[in-house]
Amino acid sequence: MKQLFLCLALALAIFTSCTSGQEKQSKRLAAKIQEQVMQRDTFQMVALTDFGWDFMLVVSPHASGAKVAEEYGFKLGEISPQSIDLSMRDNAAILLFISGGNAIAYCEYPIKCGDFSDLSKGANLFIAQHSCFAIDTASNQMRLVPCR
Repeated sequence: MKQLFLCLALALAIFTSCTSGQEKQSKRLAAKIQEQVMQRDTFQMVALTDFGWDFMLVVSPHASGAKVAEEYGFKLGEISPQSIDLSMRDNAAILLFISGGNAIAYCEYPIKCGDFSDLSKGANLFIAQHSCFAIDTASNQMRLVPCR
């Protein structure tokens, strides 16, 4: 039993150490957003980040974050294209944060905790100063929509 516990602890330590700084930052930000969604009617995305950014690009499920960023003329920088690829997934959105034309951070956000994907085409790019989102619970699914 003790060996099993040690093996599990070692596996967890290895898995945790393999998680990149970008992935850890993504998980921390997703937790902050979820906390705001549960506590408020609106929230400012810029207030939740601990880094400066100019734009936030919302990448919907079934899309490639790399292709969407390219369409807008942004470069991925240090972000791995695989980490922001949702082409085979329907359970998350990617929030891609841009500074100086380069992607500097991302957040994989589960849509069950608030769906950004209902944004219309062209309305999925937000400047930091206008990154207010309202929680819309009128439908059966919680949606995160731009404040008006």
